[in-house]
Amino acid sequence: METIRAWLYRIGEPETEHWRVLNKCKRDPDALAYFLRHAGGELLCCNGEEKNMLMT
Repeated sequence: METIRAWLYRIGEPETEHWRVLNKCKRDPDALAYFLRHAGGELLCCNGEEKNMLMT
């Protein structure tokens, strides 16, 4: 989770929203894999569909 938290800071995600991503990662292994790919730089840009994953 620390990798994802650090990435959220790097991309400027408001700290007040970090809990949303981290909780989703704890509940959903697919979400965890998705955000780890982002945090690792594998996915460099987001389309609307990918951004929506943050909020669902």
